[in-house]
Amino acid sequence: MGREIPIMGSDDIQGGGGGPGAWGTSSPVTISGGVITLGSSKIYVISSESGVSDTITSISAPGLNYGDEVILTSATGHSITITKGTFLKMPIPCFLDNIDDELRLRYIGSDTFREVVRVSNS
Repeated sequence: MGREIPIMGSDDIQGGGGGPGAWGTSSPVTISGGVITLGSSKIYVISSESGVSDTITSISAPGLNYGDEVILTSATGHSITITKGTFLKMPIPCFLDNIDDELRLRYIGSDTFREVVRVSNS
């Protein structure tokens, strides 16, 4: 079950903050074989298949439309590495190893994303 995303100005994405915001309710997603599959939600709390750490090498996005933005964050206690490559246009890999870390991506079609902004609080 997802959590309500906080109102603008609150940093507590996973904890629920002060009520629903523009991003809606978060959805859990688990890495499977290096891949995550995104539906129509706008924020995803990623869990590792191993339960501790994992790497995302590809993102499948059947529920997104061109221009949609999503926020990725890691579940408590999970360390997630997101690699750059043909599916992800970003300068360097992104590490989500703290519940306050976020990566915002814009979908540009064909299961390809462009990095918009990252927040690393490690």
